[in-house]
Amino acid sequence: AFYAALPLLAALLGRATRGCSRRRLVVTQLGLLLALGAASVAFRSWVWIDGRHHLPWTLPCLFLWFALGMGLAVASAALEGREDRWAPTRWVRDHGDAIWLLAAFSFVAAAFWPGLPRGMSHRPDLAAYTAEHLLYAWIALLLMLPVAFGEDGPGWVRRALASPGLAWLGRISYGIFLWHYPLTRAFAALGGLDWIPGQPFLSLTLSVLPVSILCGW
Repeated sequence: AFYAALPLLAALLGRATRGCSRRRLVVTQLGLLLALGAASVAFRSWVWIDGRHHLPWTLPCLFLWFALGMGLAVASAALEGREDRWAPTRWVRDHGDAIWLLAAFSFVAAAFWPGLPRGMSHRPDLAAYTAEHLLYAWIALLLMLPVAFGEDGPGWVRRALASPGLAWLGRISYGIFLWHYPLTRAFAALGGLDWIPGQPFLSLTLSVLPVSILCGW
């Protein structure tokens, strides 16, 4: 749905910023993305309150995540070759490892924080439902910041991401994403949750991941 909507969104942004200066162009695009992201969170809250359980995984409910990525793309393109002139992007370039460490800490918090939704087995309250959504958006933003700005900066994580093996996985990552869910369902139906006793997640990961990589390739 996102890829189908992207040309329409690009046309909307282009029309809204036609004839603008470069600075106003960037500010307007970022402002529109922020507004659409906020509207998405509001719509997702209404969906939860109204009990429309078939809608939470649709684009209007998840657009905040896409808006963050598109906002980073706009900012990265606007600052290309001039990142050193702006203190925040200099800081991101020089502290990539610290930012990823904060992302890892936030992910652990999302996994273990009391009250956040756990799977699909119960209906959380609206605050927990929204907090989980925003927390995942925050984690994704932290992961992408050092990639969007200062890709030639210091840090072991950037060096790892630039390695040939991870670069190859990056090229086929969309294929992995497309394949992993149907493969997970198929392996679970074959008893894959119990191949390592007491470790259903590990059982599926060790079995599904290599096959997903192969199919993605």
